[in-house]
Amino acid sequence: MKLQNFICFAVSKVLSLFQKGNPMILIITEKNSVATEIAKAIGATTKQKCDKAHKQHDYFEGNGYLISWCVGHLIRLCDPAEYDEKFAKWDIDALPIMPQFYKTKVDPQTAARYQVLKDLMNRPDVDELVCATDAAREGELIFRLVYNQAHCKKPFKRLWISSMSAEAIQQGMAELVDGHDYDDLYHAAESRQQADWLIGMNLTRLYTKSLRNQAPDWPSQTAYRCPLGSA
Repeated sequence: MKLQNFICFAVSKVLSLFQKGNPMILIITEKNSVATEIAKAIGATTKQKCDKAHKQHDYFEGNGYLISWCVGHLIRLCDPAEYDEKFAKWDIDALPIMPQFYKTKVDPQTAARYQVLKDLMNRPDVDELVCATDAAREGELIFRLVYNQAHCKKPFKRLWISSMSAEAIQQGMAELVDGHDYDDLYHAAESRQQADWLIGMNLTRLYTKSLRNQAPDWPSQTAYRCPLGSA
């Protein structure tokens, strides 16, 4: 019986490896143009679709890589009313709005692109990811939000380059570092995003309601933003 169980286990493992195919590395960039340049530099230029109904290609494939892209921010922080329905009404007495934990959601305008990335992350043949978004604070945030929203647990590395020449890309790919080496940068970007939300959501409501009390013709919704530093 033990031998039979061992044979069944071994056969299942072999079948699993066969079905999984060769391990692939998924590279995620911030925009299509960057994905195109990286694809050329590393020999992954075959255009593929996740769905045949899609008019344009969804990613590049070749040489053991899949390369796809965001279109800026695909994930955004939830609105106040998504924490509590009472915040749907603009009420000064309800201020300040200070979530204990910040919720995120997929931006409806870019949901299709997010789904492509999520599907690629979940492919059984994808063993590892490469964060190839812009080498800056905001680029780090763009990748991490997508990664976290998809509940991805696969290991990822960081491509950090300042030139899109083939030589720079190839050198950067040869010198990838553990993605968590940039955790501090991610947390800095996350803090900036949350601070911007706090100031924007609270001051917009405060000033709008206060000014409307003084001047009834004041616009009902005017967004206020406080610059907190560039990426």
